[in-house]
Amino acid sequence: MQRRFKSLACTWWLSIALAASAYAAPAIELTRSLVADTQIAAQQAKPLLLFVTQPGCPYCERARREALRHLAVDPAYTARAVFRELSIGTTLEGFDGKRQSGLEVARILNVRLYPTVVLVDASGTALAAPLRGYSADFYLSSIDARIGDAEQALKSRK
Repeated sequence: MQRRFKSLACTWWLSIALAASAYAAPAIELTRSLVADTQIAAQQAKPLLLFVTQPGCPYCERARREALRHLAVDPAYTARAVFRELSIGTTLEGFDGKRQSGLEVARILNVRLYPTVVLVDASGTALAAPLRGYSADFYLSSIDARIGDAEQALKSRK
């Protein structure tokens, strides 16, 4: 009887975990190489939008679920920017081609609050004011405005 109870309990927890994962926000592509990502953005004449996150951050998850996952697949926005997530908990190739922690790159970008949205050019230079933190009010319009600022900054450099 006790063995059957354990089996049922495991099955119940597994079904809950699977159901919860079905509702989890799909991840924006996680950057592994800022050199490659900035090259892609430069070839397409778009800014690189970095969604800088911290593992376990509930505000990062809300911003991802409620806003960024939608923008990252919306043709109206993917035509304007290259979207990548930069987790401070990962190791990646930085703007200079050297292996760095995500935290080191976040510090280079002057990010101290998570989540933060930063738009950069091929050299990693900010093109618009960063969007720090998350609040559902005006978040999408704030991202839209910053993408517009970044597009203008890129155009003015030509």
